[in-house]
Amino acid sequence: MHASLKTVFHNFSALSAIQVANYVFPLVTVPYLGRVLGAEKFGLIAFAQSFVLFFAIVTRYGFNLSATRRISIDREDPIKLGRTYCEVIAVKLWLTLLLFAGFAALIYLVPRFRNEPALYLLSYGFVLGDALFPIWFFQGMERMKPMALFNLVSQAVFTAGVFILVRERGDYLWVAVLHSTGFIVSGVVAQIYLLRTFSFPKHWPGPRALVAQLKDGWHFFVSSVALNLFTGANTFLLGLLTNDLVVGYFSGAEKIIRAVLGLLSPLVQAVYPRISKLASEAYAEGHRLFLFFRRVMIGFTGLLSLGTALTAHWAVALLLGPGFEESIIVLQVLSPLPVLVGIATAYTNLFLVGFGYSRIWSRIIVFTSLVSMAGVFLFVKVLEMDAVGVAVNMLLTECLVIGLSYRQYRIIHKRRSV
Repeated sequence: MHASLKTVFHNFSALSAIQVANYVFPLVTVPYLGRVLGAEKFGLIAFAQSFVLFFAIVTRYGFNLSATRRISIDREDPIKLGRTYCEVIAVKLWLTLLLFAGFAALIYLVPRFRNEPALYLLSYGFVLGDALFPIWFFQGMERMKPMALFNLVSQAVFTAGVFILVRERGDYLWVAVLHSTGFIVSGVVAQIYLLRTFSFPKHWPGPRALVAQLKDGWHFFVSSVALNLFTGANTFLLGLLTNDLVVGYFSGAEKIIRAVLGLLSPLVQAVYPRISKLASEAYAEGHRLFLFFRRVMIGFTGLLSLGTALTAHWAVALLLGPGFEESIIVLQVLSPLPVLVGIATAYTNLFLVGFGYSRIWSRIIVFTSLVSMAGVFLFVKVLEMDAVGVAVNMLLTECLVIGLSYRQYRIIHKRRSV
């Protein structure tokens, strides 16, 4: 256990550096962009980013879970390691290319997108950069320090560019250019480092191998799509049902709460491959590690929720500036989200997925995502609660995930402990 915790700690430290970058750089750029662009253009940028995120979700195809687990198990076998890497990266690149055709068609056919074609097309570069960034490989190998550096490069490119190129409201297109460029540069550099550092056979896989990878990751893909439907889809659906100004208020508060939630991500990413490996070898040992980190996550995220509730006024005033007063109540409503996500993540990602029950996890996430989308329509169109309604819906969705996943945990643990 001592060795396992030491490895987890090292990777947690590296992943924390990634999240610190994800946290610190937006602390600099978000206040600037909020003041320069205003709530409406800020909301337009957020809507465009939420739109391209759907395409990135498809190219990820759940590999951040399925491929990470496979890499962590086969890390000592160069043949299997090379096969997994080549097949996963090939699937990602093919999906990125094929999806662009559908993306371009939507831009020119749907009026909501046709008004700003340049913004959406420039934003698609994020999808390519995200597909190239091999965090799934390094996470499975439990070597996350290089990822921290490459992520820093991406954040630095974006931040420097914002202050140099975005000077007035009409410069909003530069935000899309810089966002895409940062991810593409980071992805290319990470790929070069990976190929020079790790020795394994490299080949371009045939159609059968690609189909096999798609089948292997199918349940993770369905779950990832569903998971993002009630996280990333909130901004997008709100934009379809209301306007850019309301989206600006919501996205401002959501960016703050997502920055807070980002502090949980290093812990989950560091623990997940270790729990996956232990669970594949001995259930009891893996379960002990799960129980330990469940307590850690609940305590940590509880403090994050309390801190968010107490500092909501200050955070909005400092980070978003004048014109975002409506975001304060949204952030206050969202303040319990960190602890709810912490509990839900412990039972879904660490237990159900880590212990090999991805199909159960998939069914839970699909069901709750459908409920969440119906909830957005109910709160926004029927109850006319707009941004606050979406925030309430997010909390209720996480509560539903907790209830369903905890029930499955009790059933599985009782059966495995006999």
